[in-house]
Amino acid sequence: MGHSAHFDERCLNEQASKAERHKEDELPGQNRDLTDGAEVAGRPVRGYRETLHELAAELGETCYQLGWAESRLELMVQAESTLREALQCEHERADRAECRAGELEASSPPLWRHQNPKDGGGGLW
Repeated sequence: MGHSAHFDERCLNEQASKAERHKEDELPGQNRDLTDGAEVAGRPVRGYRETLHELAAELGETCYQLGWAESRLELMVQAESTLREALQCEHERADRAECRAGELEASSPPLWRHQNPKDGGGGLW
């Protein structure tokens, strides 16, 4: 018997003895489904194991969706913060431009007036 075959046989024996020990530790009826054949309102009730597997799958999907929603929320919070900062900068820029326009208006004559020395200035052309 080769080394590989001996190793395979030993692994199979260990697995068989583990299964036997596990079986010895079980209580009678421990793994039977108590709802097999039961009916509620004339409809068969599924086994608890099937229900547990479905609930576990649904929980996994819900956790995934929660993680996805939390990620989207974090991105939205970051985007909102960035937009608020940009809006504040734009308000400040607009205020500076408005002040500068007021200064320019106060320091220069209106463009629609023409200073004509013959009529004393201030007339329209």
